Amino acid sequence: MRFKGKRVLVTGAGSGIGLAIARAFLAEGAAVIATDLHEDRLAEISSSAELSTRVSDAGKPDEIAALAQWIESGS
Repeated sequence: MRFKGKRVLVTGAGSGIGLAIARAFLAEGAAVIATDLHEDRLAEISSSAELSTRVSDAGKPDEIAALAQWIESGS
């Protein structure tokens, strides 16, 4: 549980490396905020109380700003 008490943001968490990273952080005790372009893919990560998901495009500055505001408000 190396990341117990830590919050991490993983973009592209719906598949591939992003999915593996999100799962690894959850396994190590982190609270994970997972984002992806595809809502249906985010459901594949895990069902954990430590997981928050949000559809977001990390390539769009306005969406990143909205994501940051969402995280600061308590996600």
